[in-house]
Amino acid sequence: MTNDTLRLAALLKGPLEPAPSSDPASTSLHARAERLRKATESIATLPTLPAVFDGVLRMLDDPNTSTRQLSRALSRDQVLTARLLKTANSAYYGFPRKVATASLALVVLGLDATRDVVLATSVMETFRRSRADSRFDMARFWDHSLATAVVARELARRLRWESPGEAFTAGLLHDIGQVVLHEQHPDLFLETLRKARTENVDLALAELEILGATHPQVGGWLCRRWNLPASLCDAVEYHHTPDACQGPDRALAALVALADHLAHQTPTGGEWMGSCSSKVDPRTLEILSRDGIGVREEDIPFLLREVSREVERATSLGEAFR
Repeated sequence: MTNDTLRLAALLKGPLEPAPSSDPASTSLHARAERLRKATESIATLPTLPAVFDGVLRMLDDPNTSTRQLSRALSRDQVLTARLLKTANSAYYGFPRKVATASLALVVLGLDATRDVVLATSVMETFRRSRADSRFDMARFWDHSLATAVVARELARRLRWESPGEAFTAGLLHDIGQVVLHEQHPDLFLETLRKARTENVDLALAELEILGATHPQVGGWLCRRWNLPASLCDAVEYHHTPDACQGPDRALAALVALADHLAHQTPTGGEWMGSCSSKVDPRTLEILSRDGIGVREEDIPFLLREVSREVERATSLGEAFR
């Protein structure tokens, strides 16, 4: 374990506490983190998540909800309906005839995939008007996010994880804090990328030193602001350091960490931001093993080949969100 990793894990354990006044540098660091947290939690432009996503989730969880009721609820949002139809008509699902209605799209996609589309649409629409910056390639960001989501779901299926849909959601959201950091502090955030690349340090550690908070932390704050389940919030917040997670669902954080590692090595999801180790952290595999999910280091090449095929198949799925 490197000193950088030890330092990062120690700093990420537990809530941020005010620094002693005798340490001006540390005080400034915590002050920046607190300002960033408040800025994140004050984001109010969430037009789809509360109105559609939360409502659809409740309907999906209700066994008495009919397809007609669900399609009617989805149809109230034009952007969401269009995204559902584009996804159902993508080559990924290969339906033999044109899908023209939300009700048929629900049949083609199934409830789990519908949930995936609703979430992806909600999040993407929330940040569609993000600050324009040629130095931050939003298209590549979503490519990596979707690749990680697809890999997480495929890993969950192959490793018999109890909820592949939850794994997809956590994978999709794992780096959402980067978008917030870029919106709030674009120049400082881009400086963290330069530091991570030129000094070969962990991106989250560079963020902590320059911004006072990391993109996993900010992503966790945002997920809690959206009232998402605690398991998803923890998976996002600790996907770089799953061993620092104190919640009962840290195996999901470890699964996302593994998915992120593998996605970085696929043509579609690779080389997004920062450096990626050529080897998966053994502590991630230990956490999965303790949860009954046996993955060994020697299994990684096989898993990479398998999930890479799924990411390649899902290329048309990504195009549906353009």
